[in-house]
Order: sequence, then structure tokens, then C-alpha cells
Amino acid sequence: MNGFIIIEVDDGFTIAEIPEGATPESVAMQRGGVLVEGGPYKSFEEASDVLATLPNPYESKRM
Repeated sequence: MNGFIIIEVDDGFTIAEIPEGATPESVAMQRGGVLVEGGPYKSFEEASDVLATLPNPYESKRM
């Protein structure tokens, strides 16, 4: 296992594990998403902490 990445898919952000021999980009592409934030992160918890700091692109903006 090479760590965890944050990707954006159709319904928002998600965390994905990078299997041995895979690249972050290939995992994102297999999931139908794009790599959002650098990584890879050593643990799911570390990726979760970073994810919590990202702005929500789906949140409606107040006028």
C-alpha cells in the first residue's frame, strides 16, 4: 500500500487507497475522478484531516 489520496468524483470529494504498484493518477482515473490534493498521505486519518480543510465546491454561495 502506497498511502491515500483525495480525489474529486461526480458526487464530491473522496479518499482512495493507493494499491501497491499503482500511481495516484491511475487510481483517480479508475474511480472516474481527478486528483485534488497532493498526497499521498500516510494514513486515512491524515487524508481526512486535509479533506476537512478543503472548501466545498458544492456549497451554494450566499448573496
